[in-house]
Amino acid sequence: MKKYLLALFMMGNLALTYGDCTAMNCNVGCGNLSTVEQSFASGMSSMNREMFCNRFTQSMRDSAMGMVGMPDASGNVMTPDQAVEKTARDNNMMPMQSGGTNGCPVK
Repeated sequence: MKKYLLALFMMGNLALTYGDCTAMNCNVGCGNLSTVEQSFASGMSSMNREMFCNRFTQSMRDSAMGMVGMPDASGNVMTPDQAVEKTARDNNMMPMQSGGTNGCPVK
């Protein structure tokens, strides 16, 4: 892998890769999750999808998925994005900083 990245860099291709992320595009990898979890994550913002797929524990993912359809504090039905954000807040997680890379770890 390192030789492949080095060869791309030396050939002038500046699109560095990390998993399924590139410097130009970041499709957050959820391939390690179940198909139900992948389906749940597919409609989220890229920032929330990254958190759900890569930073949450299994119990946090289960909790977020269980909140969808439940009323929030205002009585509105929670969306997957809102459930992930609430789970992150409840677990004292810092939100991802979007430095123009949609949460992709490559800068």
